[in-house]
Amino acid sequence: MTGCRFVHDHQAEHAVSDLCRVIDLPRSTYYAWLHYQPSQREWDDNALLSEIEEIHTLSRHTCGAPRILGQLRHRGHRVGRHRVARIMVEHGLVGVHGSKRWRRGRPDTAYAPDLLERDFSATRPDERWVADISEFHCFDGK
Repeated sequence: MTGCRFVHDHQAEHAVSDLCRVIDLPRSTYYAWLHYQPSQREWDDNALLSEIEEIHTLSRHTCGAPRILGQLRHRGHRVGRHRVARIMVEHGLVGVHGSKRWRRGRPDTAYAPDLLERDFSATRPDERWVADISEFHCFDGK
């Protein structure tokens, strides 16, 4: 926390309460930061982070949380998928995403021309055939 670091660096010149008031920081926040001790979970997460970073680097930054989880379990760690994902998000480690594909046609193709110009009337049988993209049965077959 940068505000706490500022107060810590300048407490020899000014009172802590004055510094906290100037930068709008509660004194309790500064003293909580000053006496902070990392929990066991944070120690374990940091140890796990080094292995996650190693696996991520060896995979040329392509593996995501599920594959890294498999590698960690192969190495003997008992860890959950959400914990690995949380650590990766906190430290900006991202695997390769699949590209999103357009499934409803291609944008570089043109529509079929309207040869009938929306005039579906016929003067005799078998003059104009109209259908959708699905197949339809005729006497000759499909």
